Amino acid sequence: GDVNTTAPGRNFIAPRFMISSTYGRNPGNASETYNNAKLRCATYQEAGYPAGRWRLPTEAEVMFVASLQSASLIGTLFNTSTNYWVSNGTIIKGTTVSSGTGASLRCVYDLWYWGEDPVDEAKSAAGYYNKYTIAY
Repeated sequence: GDVNTTAPGRNFIAPRFMISSTYGRNPGNASETYNNAKLRCATYQEAGYPAGRWRLPTEAEVMFVASLQSASLIGTLFNTSTNYWVSNGTIIKGTTVSSGTGASLRCVYDLWYWGEDPVDEAKSAAGYYNKYTIAY
């Protein structure tokens, strides 16, 4: 179906969120369909942050993170030369809307809603992920 680019939440930036580690991106940066990207985030889990709580980022969140990256305020989380799916079905490349039928993905976890603490503390102590939180 058609993508509603004026959908509520398009310009929403969560007050505090975590971006999945590189484990949360599609393998080998393979291209995913929008429906597969949504399903992948819905079933994603990492370091005690359970499945069912992860989602695709909004356009504004990807653009915000990309702008922080370009100002060297944070490390690279979204490759600015790669297309990424966002929550309303649009594809974003860096800070601009792109086009296509497939894209990469990174999932986000709403720390402001679900809280900071992993559900399983033992998994978070393993130290096998990079935790980036964005708050402003």
